[in-house]
Amino acid sequence: MKSQTALDPKATVLDGTVGKIAYAQAGTEGPCLILVHGCPGSRWDFRWWLSELSQWARVIVVDMPGYGDATPTQFPATTAGRTAYLSEVLDTLDIDKAFV
Repeated sequence: MKSQTALDPKATVLDGTVGKIAYAQAGTEGPCLILVHGCPGSRWDFRWWLSELSQWARVIVVDMPGYGDATPTQFPATTAGRTAYLSEVLDTLDIDKAFV
């Protein structure tokens, strides 16, 4: 079911050890849910889901390296590279546990 309202939270851009990390978040209560876009894509891919999901979870949408407001990084565009990047994002945001 698609929400009738898009939620477009402003991106936060941080300087990580790998370059610019861009993300947005909605909701503060419940489990932490990380949404990762495909290629190509960006955090905007999830704007129609955020209003619904943020009612029961802290939802973080991430721009992967080179997309949206995130800069390219030294991580390769492989599963291992993307996992390392997401690990950097979680460490930067001080998140110990999340569903991806």
